[in-house]
Amino acid sequence: MRNDIRQIQEDNKETLDQINLDAQYEIDEINKKNMANQTQVQDMSLKSKAELQLTKNKHQDLESDIEKLKRDKQEKGLQVTRQTEILRDLQKEIRDQAAEISAKDKLIGDREKKIYQLKKKTQELEKFKFVLDYKIKELKRDIAPREMEITRLKKETHEMDKNLKHYNKINANLGYIVDDLRTRQEHMQDLIRKNRSKIRANDIFIKGFTNAVYRTVQFIDDFDLLKRSVNENLYPYVKDQEIKNVEIDPDIKKEYEN
Repeated sequence: MRNDIRQIQEDNKETLDQINLDAQYEIDEINKKNMANQTQVQDMSLKSKAELQLTKNKHQDLESDIEKLKRDKQEKGLQVTRQTEILRDLQKEIRDQAAEISAKDKLIGDREKKIYQLKKKTQELEKFKFVLDYKIKELKRDIAPREMEITRLKKETHEMDKNLKHYNKINANLGYIVDDLRTRQEHMQDLIRKNRSKIRANDIFIKGFTNAVYRTVQFIDDFDLLKRSVNENLYPYVKDQEIKNVEIDPDIKKEYEN
């Protein structure tokens, strides 16, 4: 019995070692796959956040430029209004002076001189007005491309927002897929472990049966020992099975009778 026990232990040692190696390999593979999936999801999330922040910063800069242009336009409009009022006042003064010249012929020389001076101021103001008109036109020309650029950038921002929503949706779907795959992986691993346990049990059963047959065959020449060995080693493998009604080979029957 001690020899048999020692023999069984030696027979099962290789199987136990193989089981331990398989279990450690499965644990390492599962850890590697989980680390790779987590790293990929984190990279996609960080990239989406960075693109969103850049888009927001660009939009804020464009809004600041728009406000600045609006303030400049208002200031130029106020300057034009003040110059127009000054010009109107000067024109009124010219008319008054002309009426006074017609009424006072004695002061024609002085009035003509003053009129000349006023005309000179008027010319300067008209030049200034011309310059202001030119500046206003330039500002309008500058504002039009800026407005087009702003419209284009708003459109791009809208497209980026749509892309961001799309990527967020894809990211969420990928999360669901990862969870589903992880669940399937765990289910498959359970099945693999169960099947391997079955395979190992079958291998142990087959190996034990083979060893039992081998030990029984040793007593083939001694009927009593053979019978005892069959009852001890082989009968436990078939005692719970029903006897099959099969046709016995004549040679086997003849050998049995002999």
